[in-house]
Amino acid sequence: MSIKISRRSFVKLLIAATASVVLKLGGIFPEFQTLGLGSVPQVEAAPLGTYYGVTGWFCCGGKYLDPQGIKRCSNMGGGSCLDCKNKLLHCAFPNLYRQGYPYCDYTACNYPMQVTNCTHAITVTTPCSSKSVVVTVHTCGPDMEVFCGDRAPDCSPAAYYDRILDLTPAAFLKLAPLDQGLASARVTV
Repeated sequence: MSIKISRRSFVKLLIAATASVVLKLGGIFPEFQTLGLGSVPQVEAAPLGTYYGVTGWFCCGGKYLDPQGIKRCSNMGGGSCLDCKNKLLHCAFPNLYRQGYPYCDYTACNYPMQVTNCTHAITVTTPCSSKSVVVTVHTCGPDMEVFCGDRAPDCSPAAYYDRILDLTPAAFLKLAPLDQGLASARVTV
């Protein structure tokens, strides 16, 4: 059975379907432009593998003293990749594949993220100060489902919510003070 449809009707259906998808994804992927179909925060066009959200910090590896000499972390394990260190520019990414180990997928909040491997380089930039840091993946996390809706106490642009990445203390300090706890982040994988 075949259905005949005019080109004009097909285009209208295609536009309606696309608008529906864009509006649903608009809060998740602010780089989508709505073409006048709704209000989605306008940010610069982003390459594939760019995500907008919130980053926090976590402990892995040995103990960590911040620049003021305050102990922030005790001795911890080395994370999923076995070599995570608090004093290095490392991160936890929620979608990690390690050959020979169970696949780790903590993605949630209707936020699909690409799969990475141990030592994959990621650029994290905070829109509040334009500070940036390049980190490498050394463990899996955060468990995004637990942190859906997180917002940073910094300038917190409307499009930046949900915890999508955690940084070691050394990496987080490149963006914000540890006492801030969370920072708005554009993450380019």
